[in-house]
Amino acid sequence: MSSTEPYVGIVVFELKSPDHSIFREDSYIVHADSQEDAETRVKKLATEQTGDDVELRAIIDVAPALYSRVDTDIDVYSRHFSSYEHYKAFEPKLEGKLS
Repeated sequence: MSSTEPYVGIVVFELKSPDHSIFREDSYIVHADSQEDAETRVKKLATEQTGDDVELRAIIDVAPALYSRVDTDIDVYSRHFSSYEHYKAFEPKLEGKLS
């Protein structure tokens, strides 16, 4: 019997309305026995979220969680970027614009 490990999936959706579109980034935790299985599970979950007004734009990453236990308070995912200014420009909670 193979054991499963937690993986984190990061997915971007576009939410469409007649006036404008905005983008949403979702994080998933899936339990899988391989990277390929984790990617399949994240894709399935993401696809289930789509509809007339919600389009799956990209699966950004599927990676093993930083720790094997996700039932306690932990950091589950870490992502690196090269420009805080670019990050800040699109992040509304850092005064970025949604347009």
